[in-house]
Amino acid sequence: MSNFLDKFKNGAAKVADKAQQALEINRLNAQISNVRKDIEKNHSLMGQLAYEAYRNGDVAQATDKLVELSQQIDHHLATVAGLELKIREVKNEKACPGCNAVVAWDAKFCVSCGHKFEVVAATNVPVPAPAALIQHCSSCNEPLQPDSRFCENCGTPVSN
Repeated sequence: MSNFLDKFKNGAAKVADKAQQALEINRLNAQISNVRKDIEKNHSLMGQLAYEAYRNGDVAQATDKLVELSQQIDHHLATVAGLELKIREVKNEKACPGCNAVVAWDAKFCVSCGHKFEVVAATNVPVPAPAALIQHCSSCNEPLQPDSRFCENCGTPVSN
């Protein structure tokens, strides 16, 4: 009976963790949406300023304001990139600098392009998939991610 209760508690804890993760991701996505709306507003203002300056025959008059709005857009884009990074951290994922594919946080090699990652200590270890569904590397026998073209452990190309 104790074993059953332990399994039930573990299952409930996992469900609570996933729910918390989903809430955090939704919160971050809402922030990204708000920042992107600000970017759209700035783009619209830039267009209006440029057109008004054109109509007045003095495009140079809008230069300072256009530069200011452009800098705000750059700041907003950096904010979006930071929020997207937080989402990947919550999901225990990272982006490959070689091809921008999303891979597991603890991957040593990119599954799409074979890029080698620096060794980083994992903060959360993802739950592995059932053993029957996992394909293994022919070189190092490590489990492979679905649709991998390279082993994330040793970098060996995957033969499908």
